[in-house]
Amino acid sequence: SQQGFVGGYIVKNSWWDGLPPGPGWKQARGSHSVAFFMQQVSPADEAAVCPNAHSPQSWYPCGSVRACRSNKTAAFARAANQPLHLTCLDASPFLRGLCRKGEPLFLRSIAPFGGGLATACF
Repeated sequence: SQQGFVGGYIVKNSWWDGLPPGPGWKQARGSHSVAFFMQQVSPADEAAVCPNAHSPQSWYPCGSVRACRSNKTAAFARAANQPLHLTCLDASPFLRGLCRKGEPLFLRSIAPFGGGLATACF
């Protein structure tokens, strides 16, 4: 794991990642494969199988709007199977108005904060 823990046994992810399943999606999301937790596959290979697009740790960061809009950055994000173009949903039950619904966003950076949390700049 990112915290240095080795091994694990997860048969099925049974917790929600904050987004309930949509039409045609009957199970929880946001987990990884058993092989990833057993460190048998690389993060790049895991991203091809379980992209985990709802986790900010999986988003492709770029340092500026100009860099984020470049074809080169888009190609790198596609190759890494990481979301580059983000869209504000403004659907949190806890906080509204943090961004305009439908507003396009890019992840500028993400840094560990402690306790498994991180701060992100957009």
